[in-house]
Amino acid sequence: MAELRAAGVKTIVVDPHFSPDAARADVWLPLRPGSDAALALAMLNTIITERLYDKDFVAQWCDGFDEL
Repeated sequence: MAELRAAGVKTIVVDPHFSPDAARADVWLPLRPGSDAALALAMLNTIITERLYDKDFVAQWCDGFDEL
């Protein structure tokens, strides 16, 4: 993690406990246990809505993306 920060990478730690990594992160998301699926679905929604995915990769390797 120190190497990432030294390189200027912004970090987000998703952990219900305030860990040493969370203390050094730019953002700490203290999710309640069991709510990680909601976060994953929200991230997926943003990635698809804002078209932040590799369209060629999805076309070649993913089944059911249109239904998603």
